[in-house]
Amino acid sequence: MLIKVVTFNIHHGTDINNQPSLNNIYLLLKQIQADIINLQELDMQRPQTSLKKQAAILAQKLGMYYVYGPVRTYEKGSYGNAILSIYPIVSNENMDLGESNDRRYCLKANINIKDYTISIFNTHLGLSQPKRYKQLKDIILPNIFNNNHPTILAGDFNAPTTRPEILMLSSILTDTFVKNSGILQHTFPSDHPQARIDYIFTNSHLTPVDYYIMDANVSDHLPVITMVEI
Repeated sequence: MLIKVVTFNIHHGTDINNQPSLNNIYLLLKQIQADIINLQELDMQRPQTSLKKQAAILAQKLGMYYVYGPVRTYEKGSYGNAILSIYPIVSNENMDLGESNDRRYCLKANINIKDYTISIFNTHLGLSQPKRYKQLKDIILPNIFNNNHPTILAGDFNAPTTRPEILMLSSILTDTFVKNSGILQHTFPSDHPQARIDYIFTNSHLTPVDYYIMDANVSDHLPVITMVEI
């Protein structure tokens, strides 16, 4: 069974020039027709983005289930991560990654796909390399190892491929980039990509069969798409 998975930092629903692009993001995601979508930097009822519930809007327009996990909460609204799925989401948890001065979370969801339960971990890590390494090693990876389900770890890791935390992940999980069939090699910035900082990893219960980075101008990141087989 094949499953199409996306990870995409949508930059609060604005493009690289900070112009509103939520509807264009929806049209792009509709075109991709993914089964599971991992999104980062979504706004929830923030004045800066017209009080829109961005995760709910995208899920409703795409006809998908969703869960949203706030990362930072303000006097009015929040922003965070979301997982959208065409299949039922049976449970979810917003995992605190343990930094008080730079709040970061990893949103976990268990999804029922026919005879399988798949665990999805969606995160947006910070700019500190030591903190990223520690959060992955001490919190995210132990949670991945504590379940026997087919598992996907995706998100914006703010780290290029040569950083120790990415090398660690690549030695334990499968970086689906190994199946890259596209021309593009990098995901950020979207107008002149120079680094691959957005990833989709799988555990041994899933096999990547295709991967590509999509050229698009609706965010400051480019979306990553992979096909995995259970």
